[in-house]
Amino acid sequence: MIQQARRLRRTQTRAESRLWKRLRDRQFLGYKFRRQRPVPPFIADFACNELKLIIEVDGSYHAFRKSYDDRRTAYLNRRGYQVIRYCNGQVLNNLAETLQGLAEIIIARERELGISRHGGNCDGCQPAGRRGPSP
Repeated sequence: MIQQARRLRRTQTRAESRLWKRLRDRQFLGYKFRRQRPVPPFIADFACNELKLIIEVDGSYHAFRKSYDDRRTAYLNRRGYQVIRYCNGQVLNNLAETLQGLAEIIIARERELGISRHGGNCDGCQPAGRRGPSP
């Protein structure tokens, strides 16, 4: 599984690459995301262990795999993970809106898990490149 995750990191899609540039190195709300992270028996595109949050960036072929994706999501949900899915086009064509929506999901997830690390009120809580009031 680790070898497969490494291969997926080397062959990531353009959409995954764009999103990863904003998630890596704790740039996004201060959380550690890992890319192509094994969550046995699956590999998540992006995962944050602290939030038990998985982000999937789906290509058009996922339209033909909806049943599989639904079973996979249900399995991960039963293990306490929240799974968020974005399509490639959404990430590529509207990254700012994608990140804003993700920030809102993360803040709600913090509340759900009782994480009061920063409460969404610090500079580190800003999506990378964003200034002004916290999301």
